[in-house]
Amino acid sequence: MARAAAQLSKNRKRRWMIRAAIVACICGGLAGAAFGLAFPLLSLALENRFGSGPIIGWNAAAGAVSTLFGAAATPALVKRFGLRPAVTACALASAALFMAFAAFDSLVAWYVLRFLFGLTATVVFVASETWINHIAPPTQRGRYLGFFAAALASGLGLGAITFALVGRFETLSFAAGAAFFVICAVIVHTPALKFRPSAERTDLSALASAAKAAPIAILAGCAFGAIETAVWNFLPVYAVRLDYAAFGVSALMTAAALGNVVLTAPIGRLADKIGRLRALIGCAAVSTITPLLFVVGPAHLLAYAAPLAFIYAGVGAGLYTVGLARLAERIPASRISQANAAFVVSYGVGSLASPPAAGAMIDVIDPHGLMLTLAAIALFLSAGAVFSAVRARLAR
Repeated sequence: MARAAAQLSKNRKRRWMIRAAIVACICGGLAGAAFGLAFPLLSLALENRFGSGPIIGWNAAAGAVSTLFGAAATPALVKRFGLRPAVTACALASAALFMAFAAFDSLVAWYVLRFLFGLTATVVFVASETWINHIAPPTQRGRYLGFFAAALASGLGLGAITFALVGRFETLSFAAGAAFFVICAVIVHTPALKFRPSAERTDLSALASAAKAAPIAILAGCAFGAIETAVWNFLPVYAVRLDYAAFGVSALMTAAALGNVVLTAPIGRLADKIGRLRALIGCAAVSTITPLLFVVGPAHLLAYAAPLAFIYAGVGAGLYTVGLARLAERIPASRISQANAAFVVSYGVGSLASPPAAGAMIDVIDPHGLMLTLAAIALFLSAGAVFSAVRARLAR
């Protein structure tokens, strides 16, 4: 009887875990959809108005700065108000801010809105990500994070496809982005979510603590932030400067989004089997080589560029899955919330640094400066990952 009761309790806990993971994935995916729509939409709007890479880059950097504040504040907000109220309020605020872009045409206003939007949207994303990391069993963390990353990637894909369908209608596009957050505010009210993470330090001192425990994981977070922000903000601009028509721009963005959807989860499962550090080295190597193939090959041909975008975006997103899993395996379970937010802070640091650099380079070396910047970022991560592997082997 006691064994049957224990098994029943175990089955209930497993069902609860699955429901909670599904809800967290949906919330993360909806936030990803809004980002997947916002990045190309805002970048092309600024390109059409000003035609300046640095302006686009600094606007993206304004969102990256807010990511640092949002990531640091999320655990305390959730601890103080609860998961549902915090995510609901920030999702609805994000929806309102998304619509506000359509109401203003001032460059200064767009910088302010980009900062505020990044702040509230980051809370939605970090809360969902912290939840999935908290409930994942240690031996299956790569798999759980792979599914979450796949949901996020699917959201990015949905956002890119939405942009492809309605991107020429700015007001309708902003309304679509707002709708993603409104749906998220409804979904988060499922009974599955009752998690209250501890209000641990999640400022730069927390980042330093996590970096000491798992330096290569934090470096992967920085590299992923740098790559993802540069790609989603500048890939449509890159395509326009290669003289792609509107269909070609949308097709290239869709190929990148599909790469995220298809490759992210398998990379997470592969990391569980071969080890997170080995998987990270592989992802970094592919992320170094692929941008260079854009430079040396006929990137103006969609048939050549689209498969590369598929591979590059999918493997680049794997840096997130593998890096976060690597961090989680090096951090005690009691500090998962802190470590998760520290990883997002590292993402914010990377996403703050890369857009201005990519924006300047795409003007100086038009248009391949973007790809050279992306290759340099991944090369730095590759060197760090190899060094970490060699040091670990020598320490045995």
